[in-house]
Amino acid sequence: MQRKVIAALVFALCLPATVVAKSSEAKDPGQVLDRMAQDLGLSADQKAQMETIFKEEQQTVEAIFKDQEEKLKTAQEQTRSSLQQVLTPEQLDKLDKKIAERNKKRGSKKR
Repeated sequence: MQRKVIAALVFALCLPATVVAKSSEAKDPGQVLDRMAQDLGLSADQKAQMETIFKEEQQTVEAIFKDQEEKLKTAQEQTRSSLQQVLTPEQLDKLDKKIAERNKKRGSKKR
């Protein structure tokens, strides 16, 4: 349940940024905002307010991801500690190699 709430929150927070990012092929956020301002016919005041809103959103989203990243790291460390109590050193070594191999394959797919 909590995962669904977090996923929905992240989606809701990222949606405006996604719309802005996809509204133009420009990669510079300033250019994207300029394009939006032109397309929507924004006044200078509206543009400034939108810029502030999107910056605040970016900070909020970054904080959420940082918090989640820390929680994931803690969970992984706890899992590793539990595995060390169950597996032999040789089994841990094999597991580490399999994980490294999987991560390498995933890394090459993302590129």
